[in-house]
Amino acid sequence: MLRECRAALIDAGETLIETKYSFYELLKKRGGNFSNLQNFINIDDIILRKLQASALKNNYEIWTDDKRIDEELHDFYAEALLSTGAEDINTLAQYLVLEMKKAENWKLINGGAELLETLLNQQMIIGMISNWGVSLPEIIKQHRVLTKIHFHVCSSLVGCSKPSLEIFDIALSRIRQHDHSIYSQDVVMIGDSYICDIEPALSINMKAIWISKKHKDRLPNMLTASCLEQAAEALSK
Repeated sequence: MLRECRAALIDAGETLIETKYSFYELLKKRGGNFSNLQNFINIDDIILRKLQASALKNNYEIWTDDKRIDEELHDFYAEALLSTGAEDINTLAQYLVLEMKKAENWKLINGGAELLETLLNQQMIIGMISNWGVSLPEIIKQHRVLTKIHFHVCSSLVGCSKPSLEIFDIALSRIRQHDHSIYSQDVVMIGDSYICDIEPALSINMKAIWISKKHKDRLPNMLTASCLEQAAEALSK
């Protein structure tokens, strides 16, 4: 299945890159007069729960507007911080919004470099496709291995977001700028979200690798990998 692939699209957040620091570490690094630092220990779990219920996970159009992304992030950070007893919650929430925009606060997920090298060794055209704010290009520049990617399609820069097929059409057109003979069936999509990455890719005849530790599903044009190292191994066969 994957031997036929001549190009790859890779999701960014939680697939290829992740935050370098926990929210607790960021707040601790900032310092300030907190009523009790102990109250912040569970802040990451609280923020994660708020994120899953937020509009960012349920209204994908928000990812086309950087201002709306920041506003939504600020709101659920502030809501999560309410439980900490901290003073000036809005200031702390805005601090977290700004920290998440900094390229130095992001890192490559384990196996990311191996995956990219595998794709490059097979002379594949590689694109990054992601629901992200305008800071994504700076994050790419921060990591040398990411600069080897041929192009990126960022939702807030192109005005459409996953799982819309429009952003996949844009990505495919970028691939075809490098090689006009490549069609959707020649492309593999690698991502951690079935709804945003895998399902739309399969609907337009792309191949797919679903990065998931919880699922072991296998479809005619899709396989599941528990990590990026496993995805790289599958692509190298």
